[in-house]
Amino acid sequence: MTREEWCQFADDKNLLFADGFDDAIIGVSMAPGRPTRVVYDIASVLHVLMERDGMSEDSAEEYFNYNVVCAYVGPRTPLYTLAEVAHDEDEVEVAPTGRPSVNMKAAKA
Repeated sequence: MTREEWCQFADDKNLLFADGFDDAIIGVSMAPGRPTRVVYDIASVLHVLMERDGMSEDSAEEYFNYNVVCAYVGPRTPLYTLAEVAHDEDEVEVAPTGRPSVNMKAAKA
């Protein structure tokens, strides 16, 4: 779907999108009393970084953890989710920012 179609689907023309990752959108988050937010699949975002920007998996994870997830732009900041449930505490780490960061190698194991 295009950005315009996502806005129509969510009935919200004020959605915020992460530039360059439209192919990684998996939906929108809607909850009473909260703004609608665009939801991205983390694995797809990493794939975009590796394919489009020629990053290694480690470089893509580092870029994502420090430049994408930590980019707070207000209450409509996009959400990022893993499509698979973490079964091991090694799959999610706490970044120096205090926010969780992704360790895809552990998540794949």
